[in-house]
Amino acid sequence: MTGRKKREWMLFALQLLLMLGYFLPVYLPYKSYTFLILFGGFLMLAGALVLLTALFQLRNALSPLPSPRPNAVLLTTGIFKYSRHPIYTGLILCFTGFAFYFSNGFKLLYCLLLLGFFYFKSVYEERLLIQRFQSYDDYKKRTRRFL
Repeated sequence: MTGRKKREWMLFALQLLLMLGYFLPVYLPYKSYTFLILFGGFLMLAGALVLLTALFQLRNALSPLPSPRPNAVLLTTGIFKYSRHPIYTGLILCFTGFAFYFSNGFKLLYCLLLLGFFYFKSVYEERLLIQRFQSYDDYKKRTRRFL
């Protein structure tokens, strides 16, 4: 296994650990309001829709590693027209929505950690995509990273 593959598997393992950490039974309550609970439900649904749409669009090109698969093509339509990393976007929306829905301040703060991780992982991923796809720079200029 090459050094790059090891690094990518370590990134994937760290991502799984961080996502599992989100579900630690830690509760930091805050005064909630009905509109925040409804907002949380909306974010969870929107995140699930974004996530499932991205997974469906990627199909066989989906990989747990940041490197694009050998048969991958650059997707710039559908959900990828609005977000360069819709899977990360969907996960962040779901996790944030869940935190609002259950009025858990710990989970809201944890979402910032996840957002930071996904940001740095996406920066690494984009370096690989720029090497693989000549048109990625143009795509990057017209499409946001997450939302």
